[in-house]
Amino acid sequence: MFKTVIVEKLVYGGYGLCRSDEGIMFVPGTLPGEHVRILPEKKKQGFTTANIHEIIKQSPQRRTPQCKWAGICGGCDWMHIRYEAQLELKKEIFLDCIKRIGRIKDNLKPRIYNSPEMNYRIRAQIKSNKMGQTGFFKKGTNQVVPIDNCLLLSQRLNELLRCKKVSQFVKSNQISSLKVIEGEQVIASDPLLPGITEKSTIIKIGKKNFKIHGDSFFQSNRFLLEKLGLWAKPYVGGKTCVDLYGGTGFFSVMLSSNFKLGVLIESVSDQVESACANFHNNGINHFSAINLCAEKTGQIVKSSPDLLIVDPPRPGLTRKVREFISQLKPKQLLYISCNSSTQARDTGFFVNRAGYNIKETALFDLYPNTHHLETVILFEK
Repeated sequence: MFKTVIVEKLVYGGYGLCRSDEGIMFVPGTLPGEHVRILPEKKKQGFTTANIHEIIKQSPQRRTPQCKWAGICGGCDWMHIRYEAQLELKKEIFLDCIKRIGRIKDNLKPRIYNSPEMNYRIRAQIKSNKMGQTGFFKKGTNQVVPIDNCLLLSQRLNELLRCKKVSQFVKSNQISSLKVIEGEQVIASDPLLPGITEKSTIIKIGKKNFKIHGDSFFQSNRFLLEKLGLWAKPYVGGKTCVDLYGGTGFFSVMLSSNFKLGVLIESVSDQVESACANFHNNGINHFSAINLCAEKTGQIVKSSPDLLIVDPPRPGLTRKVREFISQLKPKQLLYISCNSSTQARDTGFFVNRAGYNIKETALFDLYPNTHHLETVILFEK
């Protein structure tokens, strides 16, 4: 049964929050202030999602998407929003999470770092089907949408997407997912495409060089990498630094000159190997990398560091890690997150229970034309 509702605001995940006689509904593809006719779809985890049937009153911030696959491919879910409005909406979503979930009363004013809207991605997961067609999943499914030009990908990754040799290889080897990352000279991939890609590549960020494997996690926006890595540099420093969920060493390398000693903790052994190589290749002899899960950090870190860096996966910090950090009492805590809701939950713990204050905040728009955002909070005791 169709319902006519007004979109109050956008919330984490990019959904429009609407109220109806059946309660709150979350509608993707909408903008604040729009009047829409919707069809409630399904109820999960206590809330109802709905699809747009008709836009009765349109927001002035709505635009016609440039991509012909918009609304079909599951990637660019904000291509219909003017870019200036995207930035403002992401800031509002971040602050709403901090206040509502974290119960933080501070009037935060995060610095916003924007990005060119297109061709910013140097990392992607290319999907393929049994016919060898390459592209990305259709929204909400595992069905591959054949795409020969993604507006978000760099030129070289788009060339790979169109390459007939790639299509033939994935078809003959029944490869359903291909991880790729572009470096200075070559593209690395997992699995390897013989004669087309390499197992690893070098990414240059300012004066730093990073050796990255095809399956390694690395930030994907080429325009904001240096700004993200150096953002905290004016605010942090001292004798010791501990980098939890340190990956291939991105933040450790970028901030290493501010400390006399540092240790990176990472649970994935291949990434630890890459971090060690990145320390060595950049002449960083005072940082080391250890293969260990974050929950066991207390086995090697016994005293309070000057800075603790955390860049956890989407679920955020586990209760055990939060409690460990509270007991460790680092002088400063740098928290990088791609999930404002779990970051807000952890922020509430550190401010309301562990005795920290928020010193600085920033929002990096690493993923223009999508609802995804990257936020950084610097806490101090």
